[in-house]
Amino acid sequence: MQDSGYFQKMAEGLIHTYYLEQDWNAALSYFDRNQVSWIGVSDQAMALDYDKLKVFFENGCNSKYEIRLLDENYSMVSKGEDFAVVIAQFLINSRVDKNGFFSLRQRASFIFHLCSGQWKVTHMHVSAPNSIVREEEYYPEEMSVENYRLLKRLLIEKTQQMEMLAQTTAGGMRGSLDDDDYTFFYVNDELCNMLGYTYDEFMEMSGGTAKGAIYPPDVAKAMKDCRECFKKGDEYKTEYRIRKKDGTLLWVMDYGKKVRNANQESIINSILTDISEIKETIGQLEMEKERNEIVSELSDDIIFDYNMREDELQVFYPASVAGEKDKKIINNARVSEGWKELGVSPEDEAEIYEKIMGISNDKISNKTIKAEYQIADGNGKNIWRRVLMRGVFDSEGNLAKVVGKVVDISSEKELMLRSSTDSLTSAYNRSYLELAVKKAIRNKGVDLYYACLLIDIDFFKEINDKFGHLQGDCVLIEVVKMCRTLFRSTDIVARLGGDEFMIFMRDIYDQKIVLEKARKMLDIAENYCIREGLPDRLSLSMGIVIDDDVATNFKQLYHQADIALYQAKQNGRGRYVVFEEGMMHPSD
Repeated sequence: MQDSGYFQKMAEGLIHTYYLEQDWNAALSYFDRNQVSWIGVSDQAMALDYDKLKVFFENGCNSKYEIRLLDENYSMVSKGEDFAVVIAQFLINSRVDKNGFFSLRQRASFIFHLCSGQWKVTHMHVSAPNSIVREEEYYPEEMSVENYRLLKRLLIEKTQQMEMLAQTTAGGMRGSLDDDDYTFFYVNDELCNMLGYTYDEFMEMSGGTAKGAIYPPDVAKAMKDCRECFKKGDEYKTEYRIRKKDGTLLWVMDYGKKVRNANQESIINSILTDISEIKETIGQLEMEKERNEIVSELSDDIIFDYNMREDELQVFYPASVAGEKDKKIINNARVSEGWKELGVSPEDEAEIYEKIMGISNDKISNKTIKAEYQIADGNGKNIWRRVLMRGVFDSEGNLAKVVGKVVDISSEKELMLRSSTDSLTSAYNRSYLELAVKKAIRNKGVDLYYACLLIDIDFFKEINDKFGHLQGDCVLIEVVKMCRTLFRSTDIVARLGGDEFMIFMRDIYDQKIVLEKARKMLDIAENYCIREGLPDRLSLSMGIVIDDDVATNFKQLYHQADIALYQAKQNGRGRYVVFEEGMMHPSD
């Protein structure tokens, strides 16, 4: 006699084969051909012989929906020398379309008999508690569709709103059970795409749980944040990192809320927003910002005090700026355009006043509000300034004053510009290009393409050797000028190093445009040499990648373009080659 685990495994194998693998023929192999009965959910779902059961199984396995099984439990009820009885309970989680999903609890009972020396299922009964099933439909697909239609009236509006919010916040959406690991019952395409995974890859990486998706060093803090938030209410918010498919880490803001589903079970709906660029920017500029803030505190800045009730602006000047005039009071500041005293234009004044209203609405006295604007000094040079403001509230909680200072941040802006551009050609550098490409691909318009043109100057070493490095530098600068003249202002022109350049074109509606630009670029380069009187022909080789896949990263894009560039050089230089699947580099 087999032990209980043997029959529980048989029941589990039958359920998995039918629901997950959708293999009706393999599922039938669990049943005895000579004595079998099966009862489904509706009145019509019943078979008293093997042939009838085959018809039901064959039709029922033709599902076009994603199905997952959760909360599986298989229990031995009774067994003897030649029989055994097992009862199963499980939760079917199915995604019917892009805007809707549902969960449905099921129960099944199995009777096993020893038939011709083999244990077989002789009777199976499936039930769906608290479900509505149409009599003419096969189980489980049609029954599930009917259940979905019933729930859709209640779920569709909220689901669409959450999908729209997830799409417009550069993030994704998920639903999870309220268990220890927050087991997923729904993950949308945007979340998978954001991380570079397919749905199946993401589920495998995370183990099907929100906890499993978190980068291990961040798990403890993230889970603690959730526990602390749920102690106070139904909503939570936390930040952590997730390992992307390409191995990099992505910072996300995870915000969600507990709700009750149709079965009155506690579930959690969540929105994950990509905050990697914010974190990266903070990390890169943290020391610089700290230095600037310390300098601002110690330096002679313009201080102002704005009385909201009186519309009175007091400006306090350092001696180095105003000489003997160290204070000025401007009444009716808004009417008399008193903010011009701080170099603020009418357009910028509207933004600053809007931020002041934000201080009033938030009623947070220790919150610093920042605004930046640009003015021209007497010599026509642009100066960047930052306004730092805090609100002062009266005893009734109304905003009485706004105090702040004006800081010259021209050097900071110049530093940021230098950190993103090549000093010789003023083209963008590789670091900026990678961030810009990542953002552009992620925000690509529907039915639009993007393109990457990797450009190399042919025989550039010979130009340096023959005409000198100064002339070589002029050629590099001129190539950038050509690119900026020919390509759109929204296209990114970058120098990757040496004589290698990359142009990234975003939101292309017709791939022919890219090839036309490439041909013109080759012609312009050749005419440049003739115009400058150089004896040798200047030629360019290009590797081009045209794609619409939002999951592509910069490393993949560069590698494909490099392969195409290699082919262009092998084919005689002075030409372009478009990357096609199957092309390989000798180093691959």
